[in-house]
Amino acid sequence: MKIAIVGASGFVGSALAESLWQSDPGSVVPLIHRSGNAWQLARHGMPLRCADVLNKAELRGALEGCTHLVNCFRAGGDVMVRGLANLIDAARAAGIQRLVHISSVAVYGPRFDGGTIDEQCPKRAEPGSYGAMKEQCDRMIAKAARRGLPAVVLCPPNVSGVNSPFLLALVEHLRSGKGAIIDAELPCELVDVQNLVHAIRLALDGGPADGSRVFVTDQESRLTWRDLIEQLAEAALIDLPLPVISSAAAETVLRASRRPQASFTRAIRRLFAADVRKALRQDPMWQSAIDAVARLSKRMPARMRGRMNGAPTLARGPSANRPSYAATVLEQQLRNVRYSNARAIKELGYRPPISGEQSLSGFRHWLDRQFGWRGPMGDLVLTALAVGRDGLPPLGNSALS
Repeated sequence: MKIAIVGASGFVGSALAESLWQSDPGSVVPLIHRSGNAWQLARHGMPLRCADVLNKAELRGALEGCTHLVNCFRAGGDVMVRGLANLIDAARAAGIQRLVHISSVAVYGPRFDGGTIDEQCPKRAEPGSYGAMKEQCDRMIAKAARRGLPAVVLCPPNVSGVNSPFLLALVEHLRSGKGAIIDAELPCELVDVQNLVHAIRLALDGGPADGSRVFVTDQESRLTWRDLIEQLAEAALIDLPLPVISSAAAETVLRASRRPQASFTRAIRRLFAADVRKALRQDPMWQSAIDAVARLSKRMPARMRGRMNGAPTLARGPSANRPSYAATVLEQQLRNVRYSNARAIKELGYRPPISGEQSLSGFRHWLDRQFGWRGPMGDLVLTALAVGRDGLPPLGNSALS
């Protein structure tokens, strides 16, 4: 078995490559877009292959001699879809015997009424969302399987573990004051990266080959978002208690984050945009209106003219002091669902080698060693905290960026 990993320099891809390398160095072929992010792989001496997923010829060359393929790459816009189409074509040309594709529970949508779902639950991702793009990719995998390419789609929730980008981003939101706990015992679903790697290796050896989905989680039925956020806050030396808001308030924040705010000055500013003026001047009535507004603007206070011209302004009054919570933190909590591992257990033989409790404990210990008082930056952190207590600006968030 010779396994190509597309997206091998990412969090999941690099963990998989290291696991395979430790078992059999000759079995793994890490595929990367560029070498800048591949230092973790290069330090092991792995023979890296570079390939752009948008370049069919490069992909075919990179897959030469491989028997199995794991797709871990992710991208924005239509690159994810176009890249996957090229990858499927290259896999067929290379005679790939089995493809493991990493999807996301996001395909099932952002809201549930509690309970536990399985893979047959209707997909309700919002149009244009990340989940909708992943759903499109999953359909492509299923179609390829029907045409003879053995494939399976693993469907994880947020991926945790040491150096988890998801957990680090959540810590950053908490440190910047943009994290809040919703006042309900909402379920939190995670999968440790090593558990996901374990599931991928099982899927490479057997199980479904029809391109269908299989949920993979930590099977931690007791973890709530409150538990997770409070544990991370404690590990990151963030003062407790954290802000708590209602589900209704969280929904209000999310609605406000999605819709553009109506603004008279924004509308006027748009009216003065060159392309709009050029089009409207073709009509004599609009020409007169534009000239009238231009004359009126000359009599406006300088501050108002500046706003119309796009000059930055500072918020004033009570609104400037309102808490600004990160929409992504609230949206994740409001998902309110758990995912059944029954199919992974039955058809892959999956049993998570790391418990959810062990996973979070490991991340907290790693975070403390990296950035806490016991780590190499301990003196700097303690100095920053002391400066903050003396009323001077505390150290920023650069240590975690």
